[in-house]
Amino acid sequence: MIESHHVRPSVISLFLCPFAIGFAQPLRLDSPHDGAHPRAPYVAIAGEAAPSARLEILDGETVAAQIQSDAAGHFERVLRMAPGPHRLTVRGTAGESKVRLEIAAGAAPRTPAPYDAMQTGDVILAHDRNSPQDALYQPVYTHAALYIGPDADGNPQLLEAVTEDIATSRGPVAVVPIQESLVWRNGERVDIFRLAGGLDSHDRARILEWARRTAARGLPFRTAELGDIYRAWLLWDPDTDNPRDADEFASIVDELRGRLQTSDAYDCATLVWHAYLDNTALHIDLANPNRVAWGGAMKNESQRFQAILHPLIVLPDSFALSGKLQRVGQ
Repeated sequence: MIESHHVRPSVISLFLCPFAIGFAQPLRLDSPHDGAHPRAPYVAIAGEAAPSARLEILDGETVAAQIQSDAAGHFERVLRMAPGPHRLTVRGTAGESKVRLEIAAGAAPRTPAPYDAMQTGDVILAHDRNSPQDALYQPVYTHAALYIGPDADGNPQLLEAVTEDIATSRGPVAVVPIQESLVWRNGERVDIFRLAGGLDSHDRARILEWARRTAARGLPFRTAELGDIYRAWLLWDPDTDNPRDADEFASIVDELRGRLQTSDAYDCATLVWHAYLDNTALHIDLANPNRVAWGGAMKNESQRFQAILHPLIVLPDSFALSGKLQRVGQ
C-alpha cells in the first residue's frame, strides 16, 4: 500500500501562483526625488506602479490629484504648486512613496497655459508676436516644442530648437527646464497638443531616448527656410501658373527637400517632426496632410504652387492643422 502525502492548499498556491500573494509591483516615485528643489511653480510627478493602478497624489494631507498608471505601469502628472516646502505622497493599494521638496519662488510664464495638463510626448505650440513668420504667412503658431517629462527635481522639461541669440547655455537645440524655454519666456499664446488616440509606451520610450540623445549632440539651429519660400514665390509666374526659371525653381525645391531631411541641424518644427517620424517607423507624420493656409504676402498663391511647396515646409501650424493632434487642457 502506497502512503499518500497531503500538501496544504496554501503551499500549493504558492508554487502554482507565485505572484498571487505579496508580489504586486511596488510603487516607485522617480521624480521628484526626496529633498528636491523645483525652480518653477509646475512640478512633474512620475514613477512606476502596477499596470492600470489607481493612485492618489497628496500635497500634505490634501488630495491634489487622482490618476491611473498606464498599461505598462507608468504614471505621471504635472501639478501647479505654491512656492515653499511641501510633503508629497503618491499612494496606491500596493503602498505609497513620500518625498519632501521645496519649490523656489520664480517668475510666472509670460502667458498662462494649461501646463498641468501636459503628458510626456505632448507637443507645445506657441506664438511670438515678434516672429518674422507673421509677415510672410500670418500663422497661429510660430514655435513648437516637445514635452519630455521631468528631471530628477521634478522640473518639467522641453526639447526645443531656438536661434543662437536667445538660446540658453545649454545650446540652441537642447532640453531645457520649462521656465527657461522660449515657450515660457516669449509665448503670447500657448497650447498643449496630444497625439489623437494616445502615444503607446514603446513609441514614447523611443521618442524620449532620441530627444535626449539629440539634445546631447550640441547641434546648431537651422535657420528657417522663409527666405527660400520667398525666393520661390518671386520666381512663380501667376499668369502661367509656372516658375519663370524652371531650373532655379527646381534648385530651391531640392534645397528645401534636403534641409527637411537633414539630422545635423533643426529648427523648432523639424525637430518635433523628426522626433515623431524617426521613432515610429515613419508611421506618425505630424505634418501630413500639411494644411497650412498662407496669409500675408503669400495669401494669393495658386494651389499648384502650394502643392509643390507644402510637403517640403514643416511649420508649427502644420501640426495644429494636420488632424494628428488634439488640443488638451482647454
